[in-house]
Amino acid sequence: MSARSPWLPPSVFNAGGGYSEAKAKHSASEKIFDLCTSDGVISSKTRVSRREMHAVISIEDIDTNFVGLHAPQIQLSFVLKSSITQLGVNAENASVTLDAENLSAKVEVDLIAH
Repeated sequence: MSARSPWLPPSVFNAGGGYSEAKAKHSASEKIFDLCTSDGVISSKTRVSRREMHAVISIEDIDTNFVGLHAPQIQLSFVLKSSITQLGVNAENASVTLDAENLSAKVEVDLIAH
């Protein structure tokens, strides 16, 4: 069996039993989030070429239970909204910087149109 990812909350892993057993183990008051952000906003952009743009995306009001705020050693991944990727735009070279004090994040990313 492979090692469990430190990024995923314990509730992701099924240790047997079904939904009712899992629900009993994790009460409604227990908040464990692997990701909980509102949509980001492009705060600045630089056109690099006809098909490429470098963007800085700001994310505000991150929930205090977001795992990434409490475990800085965890590698973060940036996932571009699926409706944008369906239009043929991909995110490459993403760099995520978390600000735990202000509950915010800055993502620098290259948006590539195909």
